Amino acid sequence: MSTLAEYIALARAKPGTISWASLGIGTGGHITGELLKKRAGLQVVHVPFTGSSGAFRELLPGRVQAAFVVLDTAVPHIQAGNLKLLAVADPRRNRQFPAVPTLDESYPGLGYDGIFGLVGPARMPAEIVQQLYTDIAGVLKDPAVHQQLERQHMDVLASTPADFAAAIRREIAHWRNAVKESGAQVS
Repeated sequence: MSTLAEYIALARAKPGTISWASLGIGTGGHITGELLKKRAGLQVVHVPFTGSSGAFRELLPGRVQAAFVVLDTAVPHIQAGNLKLLAVADPRRNRQFPAVPTLDESYPGLGYDGIFGLVGPARMPAEIVQQLYTDIAGVLKDPAVHQQLERQHMDVLASTPADFAAAIRREIAHWRNAVKESGAQVS
């Protein structure tokens, strides 16, 4: 299979016999997979792992037919021709794989941003927060650091502490709604 539509067609043609892997219960891939299952009306079997190595051990020989994994861990397998990238979960197409559609293109609202950031205690003094932000933003402007993160298929930006807090609130709302809509069991 070469596209998300082909995966969905296969799953619909063989209800209950097609499986998909995630990197564990409650992960973004698990919740997104359950949401895709619901929105596409699929009867597929979820196989959770506790990381990417187990998922690849089953995916590469075809014992599971699809998986939600971290893109950076899949790239060597994609480049070797052992895996086909069906879609990216990011809301925007990936710069390194611009021909690969996003999940949102087929199922709006399904995609999500994987965000990384630094957090600290709730009552951290504002001057320390500002100094950390200034230092980290400076490091992220370093061309070598920026290039290394981009090689790992990350979009690099140094959002302000207020912007990052807003992003966290959006993520909480997104995942709360996704768990509720999908019916995923995360405990």
